[in-house]
Amino acid sequence: MRKMLFAGLLGLLGSGCGAESTPAAAATETGADVTSDAPADTMATDAADGGACDLGAVPGGTVAPYTASSFVIVKDDAGVTVPTPTGGDTKGDFRVAKLTVYLAPAADGQVDTVKSTASGVGWFSFTDKDFRSSTDSKITLETSIVGTVKRAVTTIGKGSYVLEGSQIKLTPVCGSTTADTPIREFGWSRLDADHAYVFLPATGASAGLTLATILELERIK
Repeated sequence: MRKMLFAGLLGLLGSGCGAESTPAAAATETGADVTSDAPADTMATDAADGGACDLGAVPGGTVAPYTASSFVIVKDDAGVTVPTPTGGDTKGDFRVAKLTVYLAPAADGQVDTVKSTASGVGWFSFTDKDFRSSTDSKITLETSIVGTVKRAVTTIGKGSYVLEGSQIKLTPVCGSTTADTPIREFGWSRLDADHAYVFLPATGASAGLTLATILELERIK
């Protein structure tokens, strides 16, 4: 059970949203601390001309980083409601303001939700049919299984997309990620004119551990 949970923790940290390709990740274990940092990606290629993936101008010129994060263990008697995607208008430029992770009851006693943190900088830009995105996140999980688990994930991508119900389906023309698993589909909720949620899917070993991973977005004005 402990090995399965540890695999789930690494899976939780190993996905990238919007990339076309992913390199092999490198993991290093030292004592009680486990650090997993993928190497710089050399696979970022443009489908049309083989060049680097040029995202164009950053929305608003610069994007403020985020330091807010929350890790929540959903127990049967906790009264916690896990959000679900509801769809809505996608158009606009958004920055990542917070990362929230809802964990299954199996994580209770295994993950320190107070000491675990996430920070970074990220943005999403949607027109009627095209997307651009860039995220650079550093996540630290404090666990009772192996101590500190750290992961840095950088992902960029651009291409076209469609919104089907509450799911955004991407067709990248170029992109790259240092994550283990590139994400081509994710949930979406437009909360109001200035706020939205991106729901990252649980993949691989994290599917049984993670109930929801949400990027909370603010519109860039």
